[in-house]
Amino acid sequence: MSLRPVRENTVRCVMTYVRKADIPAAALVNSYSGKPETRVDSYEIDVPNRVSLEAFIGSFYRGRLFRIERWIIQTLTGHASSDAQIEALLCGKAEKFSAWTLEVRRRDQMIMCDYQSRTCSWFMVEPRNGGTCLRFGSVIKPTDYAGRSEWLSKPVIVLLLPLHGLYSRLLLSQAAKPFRT
Repeated sequence: MSLRPVRENTVRCVMTYVRKADIPAAALVNSYSGKPETRVDSYEIDVPNRVSLEAFIGSFYRGRLFRIERWIIQTLTGHASSDAQIEALLCGKAEKFSAWTLEVRRRDQMIMCDYQSRTCSWFMVEPRNGGTCLRFGSVIKPTDYAGRSEWLSKPVIVLLLPLHGLYSRLLLSQAAKPFRT
C-alpha cells in the first residue's frame, strides 16, 4: 500500500494509480458518447514500460479476477472461454471470446461487444512519458426494458454502477500489474 497522497477519483490500496479519466478524442468509444441513455466510462493507469495492445488485453482476460467472471459467464450463459480463445483473438485468428464479439480493432484499441449487444468493453494503449497509459472502459447501451419485459433491469443497473466502477478499477489494476516493474 502506498503512503503517497492520492488524487480524487483514485482508489487506495491495490489500485493506487488507477484513475477515472476523460475519454480521449481518438478513442473508438466516442462513437457511443453523447447517445441518449448510453453510459460510457474510462479508467487509466500509467506503467513505466512499453506495452502492446495484445499484451494488455491478454493480461486483462487472463487475470485472476476476470477468470472468476469467465467462470460465472460460462455457468450462467454457457459461453465457455479458454486461454486458447484469448490467444486466437489476440493473433487476429478469431473474433469471438466467451460471450463477446470483436466490434472494431485498431493497432492501439479494441472494442468487444457482449452477445446481447447491451455492453461493450474498450481497451486502449497510448505511449506516454517513455511508458504506456493503459485504458479500459465500458459502454452500457440503452435497452428497451419494457419491450423485453425486464422492467426491473434499469433500476438494478443504476444501483450497480458504483460497484461497476470499482470492479473496472480492480480489473485494470490487475491487468497492469505485470507491467509495473
